[in-house]
Amino acid sequence: MSKKGQDKIKNIFMSMRCIKGEISLDHHKFPVYQIKDSLAKVVGSKIIITSNFLNIHSAEEQIAILYHETYHLKFFTKVKRFFNSLRFFSFQRARWEEEFEADKYSAKMFDKFATLSFLKKAKSEYLISVKYNPKTHPPIDERIKRIEQLKF
Repeated sequence: MSKKGQDKIKNIFMSMRCIKGEISLDHHKFPVYQIKDSLAKVVGSKIIITSNFLNIHSAEEQIAILYHETYHLKFFTKVKRFFNSLRFFSFQRARWEEEFEADKYSAKMFDKFATLSFLKKAKSEYLISVKYNPKTHPPIDERIKRIEQLKF
């Protein structure tokens, strides 16, 4: 692929994943990109974290988030999504159920209150800067409610 083609693909990817901006310092302008993802996510076989993950979450919340993401890795979610989609007749519902299960796994394997804390912070992030995607994640209030109702 030509350099021009590679740059075009890079620009498309950056526009989907980042908010492009500019900072001016000492009469110099610097292009900057703010990643739209607020916490962490699974990409392939890796957990990717963002600077927000490190900057706004306590150590306990970070561990809870990593357990949540580990669930997605550990339980081979692509195959599970396929079977869930057959069971629920809705890919969206299957994705939502997976998120509920990942939250539950985090609460059970680490700490219910740390899981609730990161979900409540995620709610404020959705309200401030991060676009909530209902195709992949259930309403945050429902996720919080389900964790609050857990009995261990």
